[in-house]
Amino acid sequence: MAGGRPREPSSTIDAQHRALFDQLHRVMDARQRGPADAALELAEFQRQVRAHFADEERMLAWRGYPDLPEHRAEHAAFLAELETMDGDLSAASAAFLRGWLVNHTTGSDRRYLEWTARAHPERPRPARSRQAIRTET
Repeated sequence: MAGGRPREPSSTIDAQHRALFDQLHRVMDARQRGPADAALELAEFQRQVRAHFADEERMLAWRGYPDLPEHRAEHAAFLAELETMDGDLSAASAAFLRGWLVNHTTGSDRRYLEWTARAHPERPRPARSRQAIRTET
């Protein structure tokens, strides 16, 4: 994000969502190898989630999204729960992570995209991108 202005929402955010699901799959696979591997993959997932939420919230603010406070609160609640997890990730915790991510991307994030299409019809949704989540820490 150069100069504080976010890139178009769908290409960047969609790519980050795909990367989060990919990383979550790596967390699930690592659970089978043991807590040490799971902890490493979970830490990377946590890092990607924090970066994604920051990018998404900047995008929502830039667009003037009226439901930003509620959206931000959903992010904060998820992060608080995520930060309590470690490499001894239970099956219930793993299911929670996947369920929350699916529900958030198909619910709250979808509502944002629908609002954008109505509020900013002059900006068509860009084609989907294969851009990966940024990897800097």
